[in-house]
Amino acid sequence: MRRTGQWALERRETRAFIGRAGSHLPERGDWPGLEIGWTLHPDHWGHGYATEAGRAAVDWCFANHDIDELVRAILLENTASQAVAR
Repeated sequence: MRRTGQWALERRETRAFIGRAGSHLPERGDWPGLEIGWTLHPDHWGHGYATEAGRAAVDWCFANHDIDELVRAILLENTASQAVAR
């Protein structure tokens, strides 16, 4: 990944594509900072993949950007994703 971008998420056992994770810096002047995110196919929810990918994205962003915080936009009803973001 360069400054920002997405990783493809695959199951180790099968190498099947199950989602994506990464970072994005919108060009909007009102956006508060570097945003991280993850999206998984519903068949793969609840197995810890988002947690693993989210932690990798956070670690990569802090190691490769001069930042003190990250932004994550999450729907209020998406409590599982909120837990990953903590």
